[in-house]
Amino acid sequence: MGRIRLGSLQIASVVAVVIGMWLFSACANMGAPEGGPYDVTPPRLIKATPAEGSTRQRADKITLLFDEAVQILNQNETVIVSPLQIQQPKIAAYGRTISIELRDPLRDSTTYTIDFTNGLADNNESNILENFCYAFSTGELLDTMQIAGRVVDALTLEPVAGVFVGIHESEADTAFTKTPMLRVTLTGEDGSFTLKNLRDGSYRVFALKDSDRDFTYSQLNEGVAFSEDWFRTEVLATSSFGDSLAAHDHEHDHAVGEGEEMHTKPDSIASQMSLHYLPDDVLLRYYTSGFQREYLSKRTRPDSVRVSLQFNSRPDTIPPLRLLGGQNHADWYKAVRNGEKEVIYWLTDKEVYSRDTLVFSVTYPKSDSLNISRPQTDTLRLAKPKVQPRRTARGEQNAVPMMSIGLHNSSSIASGTPADTLSIVVGQPVLRIDTAAVSVARRVDTLWRDVPFALQADSLNPLRFVVRADWQMGQEYRVRVDSARWHSVYGQWNAPEEQVFSFLAESELASLRLRLTGLADSTAVVELLNKGGDPVAAQKAVGGEVLFSYLKPGEYYARLYLDENGNGRWDGGDYPTRQPEWTFYYPQAFTLRKNWQQAEDWSVTRDHYTEQKPEAIRKVKPASRQKRDLNREYEERMARRTKKK
Repeated sequence: MGRIRLGSLQIASVVAVVIGMWLFSACANMGAPEGGPYDVTPPRLIKATPAEGSTRQRADKITLLFDEAVQILNQNETVIVSPLQIQQPKIAAYGRTISIELRDPLRDSTTYTIDFTNGLADNNESNILENFCYAFSTGELLDTMQIAGRVVDALTLEPVAGVFVGIHESEADTAFTKTPMLRVTLTGEDGSFTLKNLRDGSYRVFALKDSDRDFTYSQLNEGVAFSEDWFRTEVLATSSFGDSLAAHDHEHDHAVGEGEEMHTKPDSIASQMSLHYLPDDVLLRYYTSGFQREYLSKRTRPDSVRVSLQFNSRPDTIPPLRLLGGQNHADWYKAVRNGEKEVIYWLTDKEVYSRDTLVFSVTYPKSDSLNISRPQTDTLRLAKPKVQPRRTARGEQNAVPMMSIGLHNSSSIASGTPADTLSIVVGQPVLRIDTAAVSVARRVDTLWRDVPFALQADSLNPLRFVVRADWQMGQEYRVRVDSARWHSVYGQWNAPEEQVFSFLAESELASLRLRLTGLADSTAVVELLNKGGDPVAAQKAVGGEVLFSYLKPGEYYARLYLDENGNGRWDGGDYPTRQPEWTFYYPQAFTLRKNWQQAEDWSVTRDHYTEQKPEAIRKVKPASRQKRDLNREYEERMARRTKKK
């Protein structure tokens, strides 16, 4: 093949092309071009038909025009029309416009609001127009009053987001359970709410997790909060210097709201004055009653010697059984709770558990149609299941299997301390407790020395026996149960069991003493919380103090509740007669060191109530409202690229 010769002009052209491509590549590597500054501004309403805040309106179709394309986020949850509508309004977003069609007949002399809460945003960047609410009136006046506050969980003081808050002006307690609320809004991520465009008056305020969206407290398992107090709406006008100028009556409020002169055409007076609506600090303590209908949900006979009854809710007492077609003596069964809702009945009479079909009656609490608990007696027939005989590894039939037995200590904060509880748990009811089969020994050098002990039957669980001894701190103990010494009612013998337990030395532990003042009275119970905010120990206050001994070093928190009914646990409310019991948090952590008793004073107060809980153990942490400054980041990137060039 012949060679191609290039002239000087051709060579120059090639060099120029190569240099150009190199320069283009260098510029391109400095970063891809961007589309300019970001849009961080929420949409702005520029026109409403009928006009925002207008009066004497009869139009049932509303058009809202914004300065950019908009969208409605979770429309069925975030948009609320008040007064509440029987026929759901038709609401749609098209480009920059939102159209609303009210399908219920308009009421006379009524202020209507379409509250978008935090559901209105622009299309591109989803910038939210927070708390946007459009209002108009069919009468001569536009209602302009407001009520604001917060909803917090009554036990944990966490903010409750996304629940309805509304008002009633009726004095009847049944208004909340029978009649939809007059005005409704949604709580924000921090539990805050603002009810707008209210008529001047006095109201009770309610919060509701309305699962059926009928805006009434119609289901007892719905989360709820209610105010016992009545709140009178009022508005104060203050100057730009913070001085109160006047308390506005209803007519003055209307004059400001109807004409919107202060906002659209400010004069020298309006520019120096702002309106402050009261009340703005309503506290609603939210709880779920935990109500569950009472009934027998399942009955089984898993084997010949056991009957299992499962209930929909935990029965306060174990329902008794009555044998039909046989003699009822005191010991024909032993009942054991298995969890919260199940009761296991161990049949101890051979004549009874040998029957192919067992017929008995059981009396238990059952809810009627009005959710009132009444005694219910059912007759049950349970057949004995067919069970294949158990065989050994060699295939021989094992006629007498071994009874399971176990040694346990507490898995709580007390584990390894003198507050620990050691117990023997058997798999079947036993004929008698053979203490001679049990030994407790303490390690002394390399030897085990027997120590005195006692076995105490658990009054709530006939299969559990607590081992009592004079446990010494810093010592190691061995508990042993010899084999074939405990005999069950079914002819089975126990397998051998042995466990070694160690107790921490006193120098490895800490204690905490809290001296209580303020609202802490004789009903106060203090719970010690771990770093996750979960309770690990509880003490009732005595003489204004609580002492937590034998604590492992570490970080703890404290919560106090007023046990008003004295049942030893925190209780929610019961509408309309009882509010949830008050809870309070110590605002800081306790860092406990080993071999040290820490003492602290705690003045229990409702000051800064919603902020008492330490941030470190808050489980609900609302997203920060401080958004990234995208435009500043953009400018910094452009400056860096310019500098590289």
